[in-house]
Amino acid sequence: MLKGAPYPGAVLVTSDEVLTEAFRVLAAKFPARGQVLGDFVRSAGFEVIQHGGYAALVPRQECRDAEDRHVLAAAKAGKCSFIVTGDKDLLSLKKSAGIRIVTTSACLRML
Repeated sequence: MLKGAPYPGAVLVTSDEVLTEAFRVLAAKFPARGQVLGDFVRSAGFEVIQHGGYAALVPRQECRDAEDRHVLAAAKAGKCSFIVTGDKDLLSLKKSAGIRIVTTSACLRML
């Protein structure tokens, strides 16, 4: 998720749920590299939206895959401009609550 993109000073945003899932997958596939994601998140200056800040919004999000509603809720709570994803269910929405949903390549073209 991005706040202010594609403008200078854009902020990288993620949710605690997305980080938990990324750590789980990384640890399963690359056990010796578990620290790498944590180091990247810290060095890149990600703003992490905590579950308590968006939990109430989750049930109100419309999406083909209910498992993706937390991403929409966190982006809304974080006042993001974009959701950058490869998830087909999220991409099919194109926009949610005024937040554009784009692929990584589309986002890079905007920068």
